[in-house]
Amino acid sequence: MAIILLVEGHPEVRALLGAVVADLGHSCVDPPARLPAIPPAADVVVVDPSLPGAAGLVRAAKRRSPRAAVVALPSGPSDDAEPMEDAVATLSRPFSLDALSRALRRAVELATGAGTGAGPGIGPSVA
Repeated sequence: MAIILLVEGHPEVRALLGAVVADLGHSCVDPPARLPAIPPAADVVVVDPSLPGAAGLVRAAKRRSPRAAVVALPSGPSDDAEPMEDAVATLSRPFSLDALSRALRRAVELATGAGTGAGPGIGPSVA
């Protein structure tokens, strides 16, 4: 089971993301309510990079969990796209549930080594 940090400003989209994450057998954590704060440790960060402070939050999450994979779900333009450059996937809205599920599975595989025969810290690097 992986831990997925959901950084999404639209409650309806966040609820959908949470349901997909749960269906895949993983758990969700929320970002800190106030920035700058240290985000919780996570294997995958699902983020809307157009949200204010999203880039800094991704950087902080990657410092805390260097192998954390990023899935970007932009709802608009971003002032700072640099931390999203190595995203495992960038899905344009509207995205399909199938595309979201595939992106999350791939991100979990890369972050945890699941499906590679390697344990955490041994699989492919996304840092």
